[in-house]
Amino acid sequence: ADIYACATHPIFSGNAVEELKVSPYKEVVVTDTIEVPEEKQFSQLKVLSVAPTIAKAISLINSNKSVDSLFQKHEI
Repeated sequence: ADIYACATHPIFSGNAVEELKVSPYKEVVVTDTIEVPEEKQFSQLKVLSVAPTIAKAISLINSNKSVDSLFQKHEI
C-alpha cells in the first residue's frame, strides 16, 4: 500500500526535509500557502495551489452565494 503525507503549510523546520527524503511516503502533498525554498524541495514533494479555491470563495461570497460547493470531494 502507498503512504501519503499531507500538510496545509509546508514549514519544514529542523531536519524535516532529510527525514522526509528517506521516509516511506510515496508523496508529501502541501499547499502553496508558504513558498518552499529550492533547497527544501525534494522528489516526493507535490505542491498544490490554493489560488483557484480562494478565487472561487471570493467570487461566491461577493455574489452572496453559498460556499458549500467548495467542500465537495475533489481529486488531487
